[in-house]
Amino acid sequence: MPHKIERCLICDSLGAVKDQKITYFQNLVDPFTIQKCLLCGFRWLDPQPTKEEYRELYSTGYLGAQRVRTPGKSILSIFPPKEEQYEEEVIPIRLGWFKSRLKRLRKLTPYGKTLLDIGAGTGDFVALALEEGWRAEGLEVSSYACERAHEKYGLNLICADIDEFVSTASGQFDVIHLSHVFEHLIGPREFLDAAKKLLSPNGVLIIEVPNQFRSWADRLVALKNNTKQIERSTFSIHHPYYYGLLHVHSLLIDHGFTIVSGTTFLPERVGHGAKEYFLGIVDYVGNLWGSHGRNVEIVASYK
Repeated sequence: MPHKIERCLICDSLGAVKDQKITYFQNLVDPFTIQKCLLCGFRWLDPQPTKEEYRELYSTGYLGAQRVRTPGKSILSIFPPKEEQYEEEVIPIRLGWFKSRLKRLRKLTPYGKTLLDIGAGTGDFVALALEEGWRAEGLEVSSYACERAHEKYGLNLICADIDEFVSTASGQFDVIHLSHVFEHLIGPREFLDAAKKLLSPNGVLIIEVPNQFRSWADRLVALKNNTKQIERSTFSIHHPYYYGLLHVHSLLIDHGFTIVSGTTFLPERVGHGAKEYFLGIVDYVGNLWGSHGRNVEIVASYK
């Protein structure tokens, strides 16, 4: 059963109100709402599905798995899987940025050898990292995605969640990478504690999350499309928390990490047409004027 979130993850405040606009936009039904902290402005889904319910969601209704699997009868009956073109549409856009990120990681860790991609999806970042000479591994909870990674690249991803992996991991990693994964975790603080155990001394943690409901470019797109509600699906509840740059920054500092860099400007869209180029410019300006770019990227180290 979904469980209530009484306190703000970021500032531990008990003062929160229902965000009527975002709750409506996400097409939520009772008892689900989006709460907004009155003190720091952080938003979260309340109540939140359990770890077991989220695992079912990712195994059955995510990353294209809904094409070959039948949804369960629990929370997926309320928020059914949505047909998505993850490999056809999402990955081609991200590949260029992944290559650029690997080059930057090499500059940050010139002697780094080992890399762990958490939430590896269909193995695309791991495959690129291997090409660049990293001893790369991928951790992925979806058995469907693990199967696709093997079919596409011959990769044997570790099909487990972070808790299972930490208890059995035999070594540490110079880099831990999460791309659009951190916002899916129902225990982000517990994850950061686990990440510290998995990082080698002076290792680098890199986190990318959507700057959801804060991006100027996304607001322009929603305004143009006259968007009022998304289709009710797993996408309505798949993010238990909605981060901005300062929220991720605060969590990392609380857990003893040192911030290396932080930005909300990710040029994924530039070069894919006039519209994407324009939105890329909006991302850039939004980042300069208050961290309102489309995505958040933070690089941190831990000694």
